Amino acid sequence: MKNIILPVIITLLAVYCCSEKGPEAPDCEILLNGLSQTDEFTVKNEIERLTSDLYPRPTAEDPTGHLANLTILVHRINNHCTKLIASLNCYACVSTFPVTSEILVEYNVDGSTEFMIIDFYTPDKDILRYQGIHPPSLPV
Repeated sequence: MKNIILPVIITLLAVYCCSEKGPEAPDCEILLNGLSQTDEFTVKNEIERLTSDLYPRPTAEDPTGHLANLTILVHRINNHCTKLIASLNCYACVSTFPVTSEILVEYNVDGSTEFMIIDFYTPDKDILRYQGIHPPSLPV
């Protein structure tokens, strides 16, 4: 019996310590401040916490394999950051290499509703990658 307990404990510790965890949650106040100040470095750091596990899953309908990932990312932003409202603005809509997709983020600063676009590279062989931020080109 003693011979079984030690290997079981070691196995459980190894599984617990080495199991893959979900992405690290962003600091939503820092993300909000980064968006409101158009601070690329800050936004990139916080967004990359949410995209570290979003590898492509290409299908016949989605050759780059990131549509589901962008949906997951929008969901994560909305669930983690109550002061932000994210939505998919466009998927594979900017003809770059790799193609670029956009998420629209709405937030409130000093009583005023603001909008910012977060661009993402959507490569078919790599994780969803932050590309940059900019205000929407047309009024929302």
